[in-house]
Amino acid sequence: MSTVMTLVCVLLSLGWGGTGMAQDRPPEIVMDSSAVEGSAASDTGQVNRADAERGQAGLTSLLGHLKMVSIPGGSFMMGCTARRECDDDNPEYSEHEVQVNDFEIGQYEVTQEVWEAVMGENPSRFSDCAQCPVENVSWEDVQRFLDELNARTGGGYRLPTEAEWEYAARGGQQSRVSQYAGSDDPGAVGWYEANSGKKTHPVGQKEPNELGVYDMNGNVWELVENCGHCTDTGAPSDGLAWESGNCSERVLRGGSWNLSPEYFLSELRVRNTTWLRDPSLGFRVARTHSFSP
Repeated sequence: MSTVMTLVCVLLSLGWGGTGMAQDRPPEIVMDSSAVEGSAASDTGQVNRADAERGQAGLTSLLGHLKMVSIPGGSFMMGCTARRECDDDNPEYSEHEVQVNDFEIGQYEVTQEVWEAVMGENPSRFSDCAQCPVENVSWEDVQRFLDELNARTGGGYRLPTEAEWEYAARGGQQSRVSQYAGSDDPGAVGWYEANSGKKTHPVGQKEPNELGVYDMNGNVWELVENCGHCTDTGAPSDGLAWESGNCSERVLRGGSWNLSPEYFLSELRVRNTTWLRDPSLGFRVARTHSFSP
């Protein structure tokens, strides 16, 4: 039994560089209203048509950076499999069948460029890389981002549920049952402590998994919608988010640039407070497959 597999039901203590440094609750990140393209008005209160046209062009560009991959639904065994180190001492990993409906998931983690286009600022620690994943954002920050993104696009974007994330990471119905998300070689699919140079990297530079989704392992931890639980007992079997329990904590998946590949395992789940920000925390978006903006 590896050490990491015995620690995941403890609240993950993140900190810059993996120090586990305690943090006070930070102020909210709020949208810079002056950055909302297409909403500018003249002194007489008339909308400036040129600004509106630039805003529409910017919106089209923004949506182009949020490329989604359609994932056909299906049944899969979530949690431990014969390929993983698991036992009865880890109840949150118990293998259980889940039926996932069709959905869409971001082909890439949300980048700093996209976050800044929506929110008007860039909170990232590694902020000199527009195509790197946005990081140093909390679950609560992400909810504000999603509210603003949907207000501007009508796109129905949300965080993936935990089941959707794991189903996509494993390759859905095209799964080759590899150790990591698309390969048995962690370096082929993810950035981690041995190859990251202690920083994030532009999305899409590693190999995709079977579904054409990139960076499901490493680079940044990915926030999902589910509330924190230390057991799978009572978990939804329909792939929906588990929105009861300790919802002051939310689940993270996928590992990050400053950790070992042990954290890449598709079933590995950790929890963190909804307000904590860290340079290893990011996310990707999802939406219901039948949604039509």
